[in-house]
Amino acid sequence: MASDFFKKKAADIAGAAKDALGKVEDAAGQVVGAVGEKAGELLDELKRDKEVIAYPTYGYRKEVDRGAWVIPLRVWVSKARRLPVPDEVLGIFASDMGALDAEDLGRLRSRLSHFVADDDSRESVSVRFDRDPEGRTYDLPGLTDFNGLVRHDLEIPEAKARELLEAQGSGAGWLTFTASAEGFEGAGRARLVEPEGLSVISDIDDTIKVTEVPAGKRVVLRNTFLRDWVAAEGMAERYRAFGGGVMFHYVSGSPWQLYKLLGEFVRASYPEGAFHMKDVRKNLLEHESWHDFKNFAAGDEATLVQKVGQISRVMLNLPRREFVLVGDSGEQDPAVYGEIRKTFGARVRQVFIRDVTGERNDPDSKRLEGMTVIEARTVVHGVTQFTD
Repeated sequence: MASDFFKKKAADIAGAAKDALGKVEDAAGQVVGAVGEKAGELLDELKRDKEVIAYPTYGYRKEVDRGAWVIPLRVWVSKARRLPVPDEVLGIFASDMGALDAEDLGRLRSRLSHFVADDDSRESVSVRFDRDPEGRTYDLPGLTDFNGLVRHDLEIPEAKARELLEAQGSGAGWLTFTASAEGFEGAGRARLVEPEGLSVISDIDDTIKVTEVPAGKRVVLRNTFLRDWVAAEGMAERYRAFGGGVMFHYVSGSPWQLYKLLGEFVRASYPEGAFHMKDVRKNLLEHESWHDFKNFAAGDEATLVQKVGQISRVMLNLPRREFVLVGDSGEQDPAVYGEIRKTFGARVRQVFIRDVTGERNDPDSKRLEGMTVIEARTVVHGVTQFTD
């Protein structure tokens, strides 16, 4: 989802969530004092209920050591929220969405849950690969940060990688693993990508999912948080036509807090792939959170920098592969992909842009020069193709 439409919302959400959580803590303290030990046991149970998300990733061969693979891991640990998203937070979003009924509010509350989740800091995280003949556990160095995150480039020898692939019966290079924190687990997937071949870099909003970014924030927010998500016409077939040997990287300006929903959407219609999304640290105890909120509200420029950096990192890690870039004309994809093509030249085999703004019919527009245009319904500001 376009970060422009969260403008002036991120700081409001932070303040509202902080106030609401403070009220919950105060109320919890009053309950404990009133009903004693049983209430304390209930609160302890709530604290023990965690969610562990291991984001889909990839592995690449370490150039200086051809006998090793590097797998960039990103794991998020949080408390699964049983209490509903506070009304204060709902109100911030609902004010820009128009009239909402009870069903709308329920769906909005559900889809915002990861934006206000209680991140678990200072947690130890370990990883084990499924069906590992050795049953080895890899303890990731360090602890989760204030935002419940741990990142680590896990290295495994070539022989071990082949052993795991064989044990899991994987012919496409995908390895399954389990990330654990304090007895709670989350399933993960990583594809070992050979040094040579074709990879596809794909945007999500208005590229493979109908979001209607040019229609404006009211339409975007409703499409993102209230409606069932719809695949862009013809794109699933186009992606499947690349074949099973192609690696997909979904690079999006949407925040990681939307990954769970986006992951389910992609798995339902599109080839499996690694995800690369926008960091929005939201723990107010961490100084960098304010920097992220500022960048999140900064809009297109921040997304351009994020996407160029993430795509460049993938291409540098896979220096002998060729790439196809697929995006849309609704935001910064033409500029992002133009920068990538300037930097990496012939390694960019082709650039596809799904034209949702009608620029293909504007002789004065230069943004799509040298790119292959995919015709799409033109999105008009303030107008949606869906029935409200």
